Amino acid sequence: MILRNISITYHDQPIFIKKSINKTYLTTPATIISLVLILCFLIAIFSCNSSSRKLSKAQNNITAAKADVVEAKADLAEANSAYLIEIENFRKETNEKIRANEAEIIVLKNKIALQKEEDKEKYTVKIMAFDKKNSELKATLKTYKGEGKDNWNKFKAAFVKDMNALGDAFKNL
Repeated sequence: MILRNISITYHDQPIFIKKSINKTYLTTPATIISLVLILCFLIAIFSCNSSSRKLSKAQNNITAAKADVVEAKADLAEANSAYLIEIENFRKETNEKIRANEAEIIVLKNKIALQKEEDKEKYTVKIMAFDKKNSELKATLKTYKGEGKDNWNKFKAAFVKDMNALGDAFKNL
């Protein structure tokens, strides 16, 4: 038991009171064990509850992630389909232009016979160069494999540039 002196003033007169505190009640083994058990019980209740909440939240996150993956796969399939269709359409259009160039080359070869002798050799060399370039473009288009959207865009831009240059060369002949 601990004794404490407490002083209080009443009309400027000090009053002393002795008060005792019983510390032995808080330090008995039964009290300590009871407090520890209560503390363990509270920890168990709150930790189990938070674990079940965490598990539920994790399951919801997994479900949402699976839905996102399915949606992403569908978007990818759609994009790949559109990309492959674009390549095929480009090939069809370009093959038509190449066939038109081949027809133009045949017409130009027939016109060579009507040219003067000194111009025939010059035109023959130019027409052969056109024919060679047209054949190269045809082979390049035929051998192109879809290698991704970025590579496709680069290939397409370079190919269109070459096709336009060949078309301009035909016009300037």
